[in-house]
Amino acid sequence: MSEVFINKVKQIILKNIQDEKFGVQNLASEMSVSRSQILRKVKASTNKSVNYLIREIRLNEALKLLREDYFTASEIAFKVGFNSPSYFSKCFHDYYGFPPGDVKTKYVN
Repeated sequence: MSEVFINKVKQIILKNIQDEKFGVQNLASEMSVSRSQILRKVKASTNKSVNYLIREIRLNEALKLLREDYFTASEIAFKVGFNSPSYFSKCFHDYYGFPPGDVKTKYVN
């Protein structure tokens, strides 16, 4: 049950990944549950907050795009729902431990 639920949550987040305003309330609406229910269910299933899960999925998608080497880090920031390239770089560095520009040296295709 929990795996099916989280997979649906991830699909919805990925579908809305470019929407920088997509958050807890939007996710709850798309899942047809209340805000408190989505917060509780995501925390129980992943031990993460909804906002953290959304950011994590955005950053994972950003890493995939950076590895493909078709777009700049700034373009990718907007593609994955960050409205500020500098905030994207900060979040990326905090999560992965290196800046987006270093992806090419860390992950050799």
